[in-house]
Amino acid sequence: APAATSPLSLHDALPIYDELGRHAIAMADELRRILREAGCAFFRESPTNQQFVVLDNAQVEALSERVRFSTWEKLGDGRTVIRLVTSWSTTPDDLATLKAALHEVL
Repeated sequence: APAATSPLSLHDALPIYDELGRHAIAMADELRRILREAGCAFFRESPTNQQFVVLDNAQVEALSERVRFSTWEKLGDGRTVIRLVTSWSTTPDDLATLKAALHEVL
């Protein structure tokens, strides 16, 4: 009979979660840096992987053709708050695409 395999124990899985967590935090930090460098106005400061920036509606439209984000709130004065999020699966290439898109749009 084949030997039974045991599921991955929590102890064995912890290094994986630690590595993914470090990567996700690094990507969130880089997202904030890119947004600041592009001159984006932050709707609110967020220490998380979710960043909220205010763009005028034309910028939102142009950016939506280049990257994915969600609309957080329409301010009613021709500006919109958008939410950009990183995760464990965000790559440096993803952020480079955002940086290039912001450079084209802003």
